[in-house]
Amino acid sequence: MQPAEDLRTRPEIRPNTNALEFDPTLATLLESAPVTRVTLPYGHDGPWLVSRYADIQAVTNDKRLSRAPLGKEVEIPRLMPAFVPPPDAVQLQDAPKASHLQEAMGMGITSRRMAKFRPVAEAIVGELLDRIAGEPGPVDLLEALTGRYPLDVMARLIGIPESDLADIRAWTRLMFSIRPEETEQTLAAKKALGEYSAGLVHARKDQPGNDLLSRIVADPDGKFSVGAMVGMTVQLIAVGIAPSNSLLSNICYQLLTDDRLAGIRADPGTIVEGFDELARFTPVIHGFGPPVVATTDLELGGVTIKRGEVLVYSYTSGNRDENAFPNPEEIDLHRKDAKHLTFGAGVHACVAQHFTKLVVTTAVQALLTRFPDVRLAVSPDEVDWDNGTIWRGPAGLPVLLHG
Repeated sequence: MQPAEDLRTRPEIRPNTNALEFDPTLATLLESAPVTRVTLPYGHDGPWLVSRYADIQAVTNDKRLSRAPLGKEVEIPRLMPAFVPPPDAVQLQDAPKASHLQEAMGMGITSRRMAKFRPVAEAIVGELLDRIAGEPGPVDLLEALTGRYPLDVMARLIGIPESDLADIRAWTRLMFSIRPEETEQTLAAKKALGEYSAGLVHARKDQPGNDLLSRIVADPDGKFSVGAMVGMTVQLIAVGIAPSNSLLSNICYQLLTDDRLAGIRADPGTIVEGFDELARFTPVIHGFGPPVVATTDLELGGVTIKRGEVLVYSYTSGNRDENAFPNPEEIDLHRKDAKHLTFGAGVHACVAQHFTKLVVTTAVQALLTRFPDVRLAVSPDEVDWDNGTIWRGPAGLPVLLHG
């Protein structure tokens, strides 16, 4: 029997704003309490946090755990003060509906399609680097490349005019704010992006093209409501872009500061082979995978979860589990261990993973090939970090392109 819980002893999970450090609280729980009740700043009181790789895999594939009650019978535990996903959002669905939504969103960003799209992505990054090539002084790599390139590529895939991208960047930043004082702006940004996405969906219905969104909207089997199509569009724009920005920015920071990555700097093409290990090692988000609710009593990691209780799980912790990844604090670019969890697991694995790999590898390869002597313009401890959203990454990345 589990001992009675003292609510005052629950670990409190807050965003870790110390650069790219593996959160010490998460590290401790992974080691000593891999399934434990925690306190989050907002939403449901006292969800279970699952930290180990094997347990996370079990949670994401267990049909006794459901997302359907979230936002209805059960409040969603979260780090953000304003988190209001639309009812048709994929993260609130179970299989088979979730699978259908994931399949529809992913149809245009498969590994094969991204390979064919690579020349277009390379042309886009080439244009961005052309704009800064003559700069003698410091350049903000976040502004010039890592914070904009993923959306530029997604816009070409979906068919979004370049004139709309500045608004979309502002909306997607506010949508994931963890600042209570920005709650109204967050809700307004979500509303604005939803309305914009609805406009895109209706435009493609009236006049379809050859882009990814037109293929989704075509829906020949009539599986999806307009609301579901709008939700998928929001998902592709926001959730497809934000983690790609974060991962690309953070990997660039590591390339500029970590001697263990000297091999990639010397041979930029090796970023393709090393991508998965860098994705495993690099923190991308402060938060967790989509919460789940137990529909019956069950046991996980030696702990009894009661019917109606909520679980969250940390992909970041799972990626540092030594039972899955020996010497997890080392960067081994030839690692052949378990598949990392940065893009999730189970039915809710991120459909944009091939897109993210495309933008990260093309950007890094182009940057290091074009500017092999690129370096930080400040010391690493002078880099400011974005502490205002759930996404981890620098607030700016000043570099000297020519050494």
